[in-house]
Amino acid sequence: MSVFDIHERRESRLIGFKNKCTGTWLGQSTLGSIMCHAKTFGRNEEWEFDDGAMTRTKMLCASANWGNGGWLEADDEREAFSIGGHTVDSKKNASEWSVSVLDNSSNSE
Repeated sequence: MSVFDIHERRESRLIGFKNKCTGTWLGQSTLGSIMCHAKTFGRNEEWEFDDGAMTRTKMLCASANWGNGGWLEADDEREAFSIGGHTVDSKKNASEWSVSVLDNSSNSE
């Protein structure tokens, strides 16, 4: 479990997750893996909730698949995350996530 600040880009409704301990952003590496390494909230760190919901949602990495997006998947056996495709079938296979807001102060970029 990690604690992240959620930041929203008002002009696009895309969000970013900034790790509260390290100050780094959750995103996609140049090789397509999930990492929390970036020092700034760039295009590879943009995410989108499915239908804007946070209690039970699928998450899309906006920069994946050459900017077409990719659904975030969890592999329980390997204890790893990956980014799948951007199709309807990929969305069906994507993992569901729950985002809990601990502090409701506004974070917008």
